[in-house]
Amino acid sequence: MGLIPWGVSQTEGEYYWLADGDEPDKWPIVTRGRGYREWRQVDMFTPEFIYRVVADPQFEPFSIAALVPEPFFAPAPESVF
Repeated sequence: MGLIPWGVSQTEGEYYWLADGDEPDKWPIVTRGRGYREWRQVDMFTPEFIYRVVADPQFEPFSIAALVPEPFFAPAPESVF
């Protein structure tokens, strides 16, 4: 069991999968970020989480929808992880 980093947000959020078990599609998402330094587990699949982060302004404290008028994706720099 361990954490696998897979993303960061413009609001300093860090996103990981909690590698627990033999079925990666069932690994939970754990996150921490500015304003919530404690670890939080998010019980939803990764595509829904990403969609809500970029498009749902009510998805606090994770949402960046108000900061990004049109969602976009870019590779994370190597130095982030």
